[in-house]
Amino acid sequence: MNRKLLTSAICASLLVAGTAYAQDNAAPQQPQDQSAATQSNNSNSQQDQERKAKKLQTITVTGSLIPQSQVETANPVITITAQDLQKQGFKDVYDALRSLPAANGAVLDNQFTNGFTPGASTISLLGLDPSFTLVLMNGRPLADYPLLYNANSNFVDLNTIPMALVDRIEIVPGNQSAIYGSAAIAGVVNIILKQRMEGVALDYRAGAYTDGGGQQMRLQISGGHSIGKLSLMGAVELNQQHPIYYSQRSYTDSYEDNPDPRGRIAERDRLAINPFTGRYWGTPDGAATCAPISNLFNGTLHYATRPGIGSYCGTLTPGTELGTILNSNKQATLFGEATYDLNDNTQVYGDLLYNFTKVNYLTGGVTWWGTGTGVPLYVYDWDAGQLQRLQHILAPEETNNTNAATNLENSWVFDAGIKGSFGNSNWNYDAYYHRSQYETRARRLRFLTDKVNAFFLGPQDGTDPYGYGYPAFHIVQNGKFWGAVTPAEYLSITDYIRSHSKTYTQQGTFQITNTDLFSLPAGSVGFAGVLTLGNQLWDNPVDPRVTAGQFWGSGGTSGHGTRDFQAAAVEFSVPIFKMLTADLSGRYDRYSPDGGTSDSKFTYKAGLEFRPFDTLLLRANYATAFRAPDMGYVFSTGSKFFTSVFDWYNCRRLYGNNPANCDPPYDSVQIQGFQSGNKDLRYITAKSWGYGAVWSPINNLSLKADYYHIKIADEVNSYSLSTILQREADCRLGVTVQ
Repeated sequence: MNRKLLTSAICASLLVAGTAYAQDNAAPQQPQDQSAATQSNNSNSQQDQERKAKKLQTITVTGSLIPQSQVETANPVITITAQDLQKQGFKDVYDALRSLPAANGAVLDNQFTNGFTPGASTISLLGLDPSFTLVLMNGRPLADYPLLYNANSNFVDLNTIPMALVDRIEIVPGNQSAIYGSAAIAGVVNIILKQRMEGVALDYRAGAYTDGGGQQMRLQISGGHSIGKLSLMGAVELNQQHPIYYSQRSYTDSYEDNPDPRGRIAERDRLAINPFTGRYWGTPDGAATCAPISNLFNGTLHYATRPGIGSYCGTLTPGTELGTILNSNKQATLFGEATYDLNDNTQVYGDLLYNFTKVNYLTGGVTWWGTGTGVPLYVYDWDAGQLQRLQHILAPEETNNTNAATNLENSWVFDAGIKGSFGNSNWNYDAYYHRSQYETRARRLRFLTDKVNAFFLGPQDGTDPYGYGYPAFHIVQNGKFWGAVTPAEYLSITDYIRSHSKTYTQQGTFQITNTDLFSLPAGSVGFAGVLTLGNQLWDNPVDPRVTAGQFWGSGGTSGHGTRDFQAAAVEFSVPIFKMLTADLSGRYDRYSPDGGTSDSKFTYKAGLEFRPFDTLLLRANYATAFRAPDMGYVFSTGSKFFTSVFDWYNCRRLYGNNPANCDPPYDSVQIQGFQSGNKDLRYITAKSWGYGAVWSPINNLSLKADYYHIKIADEVNSYSLSTILQREADCRLGVTVQ
């Protein structure tokens, strides 16, 4: 896989703020020689001032561990400041990141209610899978969202970061594993919170859409105060977002809004299909069948016809009109931080971020196909004398909107550590413990297999007269399929699927830096080193009734596992010439899944900065990266699903080299599938390179252009069902497979 991105020149106003941690040195003892003491004090004072000035001139930029005196380095960095967030009216971190050209990939976010993660939001850097982007808060990893993105990969939910505390967001595209380890293939997003506040700030924001729905309210209270050596900071943020329904938009409330005239056809709400021709059998009594239920869908259900195919009961106002385009969301976030200066060179600190979110959403109309768990693909109706394929879509009046789903989500991030410098040297350190945890409780109403099949079909009466072995019923006589369902009946054939999933990542880290390790003719060599030890957990149990097939048309992925990891990294900033600086870094990562095979990977990065004059920077970089296999791929204990497939074996057995001519029932056969994880999976690898230029002709103006190229290998994927079934046919028919 290759990914390329050429950024256009960007004209932006730059505001860079650095935080200083330099403190005065302890006063020396009074010497007996006053003159010598004065000279010594002046000398020490001058050295201290120089050292302080040097520290004040450096900041840490995402993509490097070494404090830098330059904002622009060999790594292209896109920065969104707190002022940008305020000026452009972004409602949250996700909203801000999605506005970037670099985050242009399509994603299944919290507007996709039929997906596996309807309560979460993520981004796609450079068009790559969200799992290839590493998301950090203050340079430290956040726990994965407990549910799998598109049922496959792990990712970080961006809805949990309080806007009131964001100082800036830094995005570094390209491979960054040599600094940050696994997952940093597409790039790194580092959300940096404010470090210190004095006083109290109150902010209220409200907004709405002119077409209705989606009202948003946000209240932020933040503040801080210093008492001697103790500094405190805290914040509370409350958010509420009202839903937007399909019915509230003129372009989604009816099939007549379809820009393609061929799509302006009524929804098939009561339908029987002829499996031999693919056409519709029609209703038992023509228009008279639809008349008793014409009050459904706000009185729009009618006898409809699709030219050349057949008739049915349908509506141009679909059941999905009451689905949500934008979910209902309530959120509360609490943050507290404390720092204490033990002495002039040492500071202890701790912080806690807690987030609670409640998400409600509607998927719209509820469908029963007459096929699925517990029912073969076709059924025979003795009353109609037909082998049929059925479809029944429930109207809002039938469900009374009780099919709304709810997610309750809790997440928290905790840090505690000590940092400072070793005496008056240039050596600085930061030793800390970090833990990030995410829990979600989900509840969704679904059909119970045995009850819904018995309700719509009635008792079985033998099998079809054609000898196919399909079950036979008196569907017209039963009256439920072609009739209306009451809300009470709907509740009697459904139940809630409940789940409680959890993830966490925790680590202990020791980091040292030195901006003046030793001197070269062109300047000082900078150094940084990191040691990390930690583990992560993924726990995603599925309601056992889902796995047992007790819920109609529902599947899920379950799994549990932990993985230990260790890492060591070094970075050097080397001035080769006055105009040319090299940045070199390397990192060794090792991880051990519980019950699986341990693996390790060394990654490296090299960057060059060339400054022919002060206002121009030319840069280039080359890096390698990796991603440890997704926890879901490794620890999935099995998922169960039902689907219809082309029976390659029987079609090739009966039709030889022309399986495309295969007739029912083998052209579409329902199967039950299983899939599980593999603890011996190996890592995904990547290489990237890029180059660019930054020109700052005047203050507060920068023009940037950067090119990135990323190549990914050894991706983990599942075989398609069609491929598996073709291989099965090859084996059973004695065909040699290359």
